[in-house]
Amino acid sequence: MNYLCVVLIFVGVINALANIAVTVKGNSRLVASSKEKILKLHANDDGKDITESLEIQSIVNKAGDTISGAVFTGNSVDLSALNIAPGIYTIISEINKNGATTSVRTKFAIVSDSSIDDVSVGLSSSKTGGKNNLKKVSTQNSFTHLSNDVDGNEHMTIDYTVKSLSKPHQSFIKFTHIESGSSVYFISTTSSTSNKFEYESIISFNDEIESFEHLSGIYTISILVGDVYSTEAVEWIIGKINLIFPAKIVKDFPLYTRSLLHTSDNTLKALPEIIHKNNPPSVRASTFMAIIFTGLSLVPLILFLGYIMYQNGANFKYLKSLSNIIFIICVGSCLLVYAFYWLSLPGFSFYDTIKYLCFLVPITFFVASIALKDLSNSKKL
Repeated sequence: MNYLCVVLIFVGVINALANIAVTVKGNSRLVASSKEKILKLHANDDGKDITESLEIQSIVNKAGDTISGAVFTGNSVDLSALNIAPGIYTIISEINKNGATTSVRTKFAIVSDSSIDDVSVGLSSSKTGGKNNLKKVSTQNSFTHLSNDVDGNEHMTIDYTVKSLSKPHQSFIKFTHIESGSSVYFISTTSSTSNKFEYESIISFNDEIESFEHLSGIYTISILVGDVYSTEAVEWIIGKINLIFPAKIVKDFPLYTRSLLHTSDNTLKALPEIIHKNNPPSVRASTFMAIIFTGLSLVPLILFLGYIMYQNGANFKYLKSLSNIIFIICVGSCLLVYAFYWLSLPGFSFYDTIKYLCFLVPITFFVASIALKDLSNSKKL
């Protein structure tokens, strides 16, 4: 049985000039079908009860039209004889304080319950053929179509009736994929007769493959009805069905025909993690082979130095000054730094080598200038 409920949405209105608050006294939710439906207001001014000064004047709807039929007695209103549609309404009351009259407005809502009845489901290979094959679903979760798979070429027709004092704002058919938990929603069309709204939904599975994301398997079918003036949303579970869709064909599009973020911009699911694989490091020779190769590379240098020493002999007579010895040490240090970098020893990376050379090269040039002067002076002597 349908019934009306009066729910106070705005429980208090404060007049900033008079500092007066008006609230509901007692139960703020009244059932229209009950024998006694009286809404009482309470007025307060800085902690002082001034309810005796409050008098309800009228009730108006959202458009500002006055609603007739309610009985006002001081600070209370009797809604027993009131028969109005669900919606937002305003109680206009006056408070007489110290000879001055203050008008106060208090909003409330009248809501009603909704129920779903006369549910029928039909399957057909044509879009209009399901209307002729409708089978009534008398109780919730009693429809099952699991033995025979439904492919993407079939159509499903769902008819149902919503009993409500006003047309529900939202009414959908929901398919929920049991394995993944994802849901697909379809809007129902309606035609109304007195307090009864007949809805119909025709789902063409072939046209909605992308909506179902090509997910085959068992789906739960349910009806969703909701409205701002309903006491609560209604979900009526029809049953289960096994849907079979063709696998999604992955197309390779030429480069730049789609945006780089096309995939992420057109999905609500988490994309698979991208694992970048760099080129594997090149094969290096073993340490033993590297040492042999280095030794063989140094053999010509050693033979050349040996030949020079054998032909001319070692002449150290110009290494008498300290500057010449320091110069030889600086040159040898620069060569060692190059050798350590070439051998990739720890602490001798490219940037470390540059840093060391920036320190050694200026000192080498400075010492070299002094060493050349000493060498020139020694030759004059």
